[in-house]
Amino acid sequence: SGGACTGVCQMGFADCNADLTGTSTQSDGCETDVGTSLDNCGGCGVTCAQPNAAAACVFGSCEIAQCNSGFGDCDAAAPAKTARRPSR
Repeated sequence: SGGACTGVCQMGFADCNADLTGTSTQSDGCETDVGTSLDNCGGCGVTCAQPNAAAACVFGSCEIAQCNSGFGDCDAAAPAKTARRPSR
């Protein structure tokens, strides 16, 4: 109302720099794709990192994109995946 923007972000996006409803003329609204951002995976400020692997934020869930050399995704079915060296 009165030209001021108010509202809620569309699913999959968030206002992580908190300027959605501000009076700033520099507002960028719902600027963060929380479905793919490694720094905001699933929500603002949620860092996606995986030990011994490259991480990927997939639909807001932190996953293993690729294991580092010498490591494998030994518990792929577990909610919190971990790259581990194969047992010998």
